[in-house]
Amino acid sequence: MLLALRRGAGFGIARRRLLTTVRYSENVAKLPGGRSGKRGARRARHERTLDFTAPRPAKTPAKKEFRVPAALRALVAAHGPPGGGAADADATAAAVAAAAAAGALEADALAAAVLSLLHLKRADLAEAALAGDGALLRAAPRELSSVAAALCRSGRVDAAAALGAALFGEDVADAIVARPSRLYAPLHGAARGARATAAVAEAWSAAEARAAASEAAEPASPLPFNGALRAAREARSLAGVFEVLDAMAAAGCAGDDDTFAAVAHAAARSVQFVTGAVSMDTLPKSGRPEVALVGRSNVGKSSLVNMITNRRSAAFTSKKPGKTQQFNYFDVNAPGDDARRPRFASANDGTAPAPRPRKRPWAPPGRFFLVDVPGSGYALAPGAARDAWAALLERYLAERADVVVVLHLVDARVGAQPTDAELFALTARCDAARRDRGLEPLRPVLVLTKADKKDSKVSLDAQARLRADLAAATSPDRAATTPIVVTSAVSKRGRDDLWRVLGPAVLRDD
Repeated sequence: MLLALRRGAGFGIARRRLLTTVRYSENVAKLPGGRSGKRGARRARHERTLDFTAPRPAKTPAKKEFRVPAALRALVAAHGPPGGGAADADATAAAVAAAAAAGALEADALAAAVLSLLHLKRADLAEAALAGDGALLRAAPRELSSVAAALCRSGRVDAAAALGAALFGEDVADAIVARPSRLYAPLHGAARGARATAAVAEAWSAAEARAAASEAAEPASPLPFNGALRAAREARSLAGVFEVLDAMAAAGCAGDDDTFAAVAHAAARSVQFVTGAVSMDTLPKSGRPEVALVGRSNVGKSSLVNMITNRRSAAFTSKKPGKTQQFNYFDVNAPGDDARRPRFASANDGTAPAPRPRKRPWAPPGRFFLVDVPGSGYALAPGAARDAWAALLERYLAERADVVVVLHLVDARVGAQPTDAELFALTARCDAARRDRGLEPLRPVLVLTKADKKDSKVSLDAQARLRADLAAATSPDRAATTPIVVTSAVSKRGRDDLWRVLGPAVLRDD
């Protein structure tokens, strides 16, 4: 207290400090062994003797209780046999049959009965109920979702596929209310094997096309498609990812940020710059599919690379035309070595731990190359350099066997310019030269960039004018078969459509 007064503290403050010290000393005296504070308590815990020889009691997982819906209780009470309850599988099946015969069976009661039968391990009765009265779910979206999820969880994939064929056939196209994605999205994720998923995807796309033509169908939502995309990504099935994208296109459903995230995480697991080539001799010997991005200078090729790969700075962007002055190669889904993610084994002899090889090395499927080509037309570069770029581009498209897709970028604000018309003719001429050499023909794709800077929605007239310019430079047949994708690096518009046209390149060797 005197020390506190000497340091300049007031009398009240010094008194409180003294009382705190006395109380702390009294509490320390009450501790066993005189130990105080956290250190003493920790030492006391360490000195305890624990018996590890006694067997631990087995933990039994708590079973999730199935709550009988009110619709099922009412169904069994009204149409079930006497003395039967909702927990009795035979009574539930009899109630469903009796209600169906009387024309009093509702979709919610049918769904509740199917869920109860699957919970009671009576899948045979559940499938029989769906085979007889499953058509009721065609107009009940929520009930269809619950039944489809329950069938897939219980492994009844064939029953779910049969239900889909009955609900969304060609003869019932006008009566479709629930979207096929409510059934086929979990079914696609539960199917095993490439053939099974391909068959499900084919039926899914056909059903979505019929539902899109039905006026009574509910609006398409990307949520079930996103779930199917995540399931395909977890299964490392790139073919499944593009099958879901095809179903989305058939449904006329626009993807959201979650859709693109799932696609980009599955199809572009890693991106790294490889090299910049300035001649045919300096091109890398990849042996993998290549996607070339061509167009006028400052049209947005580097920004499109970043948007496709879902990276911010995979390719350097600049507002100055002619910044890209070489063929920049970006390796997508390149396999990694053990040093990329080191795992070290323990070393007790004093030596440095050595890297331990992983059982599953980093090798994502669907490896391909994105090639950012120097822009054509005006650029802040000498004329000799621009002529060299044009000559190299013609040889590259005509002689490079690995080129699969050519993305021709056109500014949506100004449309096709004379330089674009020259590129149209150049691509067609190189395609003919490849056919003469026996190489795989090119897949040209027209990409309208900077759509956000023109208006919120690029009109169909702009696309029609672009097709007319392509037909004038090449041929009407080539213009009619060339797809057009409208994109925006700012609003991220057209990301899913771009990946859909890149499917042949990604899946060619996988």
